[in-house]
Amino acid sequence: MANSRFPNMSYCMCENTVAALVQIIEHMDEDPENFLQDLSMTELNSFNRLYELCKEFRRTADFVAECADELELTTEE
Repeated sequence: MANSRFPNMSYCMCENTVAALVQIIEHMDEDPENFLQDLSMTELNSFNRLYELCKEFRRTADFVAECADELELTTEE
């Protein structure tokens, strides 16, 4: 089911998010000492929200992986 409040279609949300995260990580790696200082206040707030969401994603993804293991489902990298 499509939800217009999200920027990605469900069939490509992981793929698009990976590309966005790679972009952020590359910028962080370019100048880690100044990365946060160079962000606008809006971007800094979003960075902090993203940081918290990544922790939540990890917890949820671990649970999903455990469920998949119980169902004997596997994923390939």
